[in-house]
Amino acid sequence: MRTNAKRILENFWFIDQTRSDVEASVLSDWVDVEDAMQYFSAKKAGMDLILTKDYHHFYLSEIEVLSPLNFKTLFYAGRLFGR
Repeated sequence: MRTNAKRILENFWFIDQTRSDVEASVLSDWVDVEDAMQYFSAKKAGMDLILTKDYHHFYLSEIEVLSPLNFKTLFYAGRLFGR
């Protein structure tokens, strides 16, 4: 368990949301503003993956989006993070 937690911490970034992220979200064509806030924050931070249960809300995303189940499957198969 601890080894997997370390792998996650080594490969995940936790990012802040700013006023500009909120403004971009509100002014965007995204239906769900909260999902848009996550997207615009991730895009600004240069993220290459969004992990969410609401992956179907991210159809406008230019960033790869995975559900937790798909992430888990790929993570344990070693198919993420260049492994």
